[in-house]
Amino acid sequence: MSETVVLRLDVIAPGDIDWAICSLPALRLERRDRVAFLECGADVVGTARTLLARAGARAVTIDTLPPRAASLLPARVSDLAPFDVADAIDIVTVRALDAGEAARVPGRRPFWRPTHDDVRLRDVLRGGDRMFAWWRIVWADRQTLRRRALGRVRPIVFDSDAVAHGQERRAYARDGALARWIGR
Repeated sequence: MSETVVLRLDVIAPGDIDWAICSLPALRLERRDRVAFLECGADVVGTARTLLARAGARAVTIDTLPPRAASLLPARVSDLAPFDVADAIDIVTVRALDAGEAARVPGRRPFWRPTHDDVRLRDVLRGGDRMFAWWRIVWADRQTLRRRALGRVRPIVFDSDAVAHGQERRAYARDGALARWIGR
């Protein structure tokens, strides 16, 4: 994404937000104080607005996001379960997978039982579902990262490259994980 546009997302009606997001090539979602923002390329902002409107979300263009405080530290999160923490910045980077990339299951080895679901993958290949790759980074202060409620959050200490290029995980649009993360 070279030139980007930031949209504030306001969910106003039920719809399939995950499907709309997976219809876009690459984007970044960010939550601050229970408000969700979407950052996408300027070339797809019209498509993004249309798809999100059909999914029940209003997308309002904003100038820029407020700067991140210097005291916040990055941490990675291995799931898309939402959590409400004041003064934390929750970022999910999403990349839609085409059918060919979705069919290539990572980590295939001989005599190894795969963890993917053939029925769901077949549904992706037939167009009934979509698959996306994601990684999640949370920016919070030290005291917040030490909370027991955030046990699944792992601070990034030495690998500064993990902030920009985290370990991708895969998910299906039909699961609605992005809609739950946005706060629907």
